[in-house]
Amino acid sequence: MYETYLSRCSQKVAQDCRDEIHSSVVYGNQTVTVKCCSNLVNVVGKQCYDDMSKYVATLPNLMPKKDEILQRSKNVWNACATH
Repeated sequence: MYETYLSRCSQKVAQDCRDEIHSSVVYGNQTVTVKCCSNLVNVVGKQCYDDMSKYVATLPNLMPKKDEILQRSKNVWNACATH
C-alpha cells in the first residue's frame, strides 16, 4: 500500500523535472528551476515530496548520506516554496 502511495507521488513529478530534483536532493549538484519548483510545490505537494525524500534517503546505497539528503531535501523545498 505504501509503495502504491509513493508511486503515485512520483508520478506527479513532471518527467522533465525528475532528474533535476533527484540530482539536487541526492547529490547537491543541481539547482531546481522555477518551472520544476512550481511542479514540486503545486502538483507534488509537501507531504508526497517529504515521503519520497525519506524513502530515497533510506535506500541501502544512500543510507550513509541520509542526513545530508534529508537536509538538501528540506533546502530544496524551502527554496521552491519561496518562488
